[in-house]
Amino acid sequence: MSRNSKQWTQKPNLPSTHYADPKIYSDPAIFEEEKEKIFKKVWMLAAHESEVANPHDFRTYEPPGGTRLVIMRGEDMKIRTFYNICPHRGNLLVYEPSGNAKKLVCIFHQWAFDAKGDCVDIPRGKAGYQDRICESDVGLREVKTEVGYGGFVWVNLDDSCAPLSAHIGSALDYMMPELETEPLEVLWYYQATLRTNFKLIHDTNQESTTTTCTTIIALQACWIRSPDISSAGTRPSPTAMLRWAR
Repeated sequence: MSRNSKQWTQKPNLPSTHYADPKIYSDPAIFEEEKEKIFKKVWMLAAHESEVANPHDFRTYEPPGGTRLVIMRGEDMKIRTFYNICPHRGNLLVYEPSGNAKKLVCIFHQWAFDAKGDCVDIPRGKAGYQDRICESDVGLREVKTEVGYGGFVWVNLDDSCAPLSAHIGSALDYMMPELETEPLEVLWYYQATLRTNFKLIHDTNQESTTTTCTTIIALQACWIRSPDISSAGTRPSPTAMLRWAR
């Protein structure tokens, strides 16, 4: 039967552990706490190694915690991740979603950084700063980066985090034969902007009535394919994406 206003606002006749307060989806303070305690502490899947296949390839990424990052492969073929921020005046360093550059140059005062995050040039540095600033002291802020489980690039903003293997555990064991049979690369990108809290997507698809007919698993991903399969069309800019799994 229908309910009046008093009945509508009554709490469910259940233990407090058996229902969710709607505030978890809408309270800005809760989301800020989640960003600090979750997204800035856990390993996040940021890209695939095929997106930065060559030395000096870069790709930008913005995790749910809000810290803008740039992922870049060096001449030593190692993939590193840095805050996408110039340490001089806090200006955004890289504006393009992806590309190739031997140096990342800030458009504000032309400070330049290499693929290892080292500052390699400060224009008129000696004249402007004398001995007060040294290039070796103003490198980019690097964050923890590991490549694995099918060539995916994982990042963690917490310097004291445990290794990626400890975070993943055995969760992907059943997928490893498919992930590691042969090299993978990005096939195409899909972008969706949803004006909702991230938990609502997950919780909706966890219900037993929907999980059997949906394929949405988590945020931020792309379809992947073996490189011997031809792809059609052009690749759009790699921006924030939904991560889908079959």
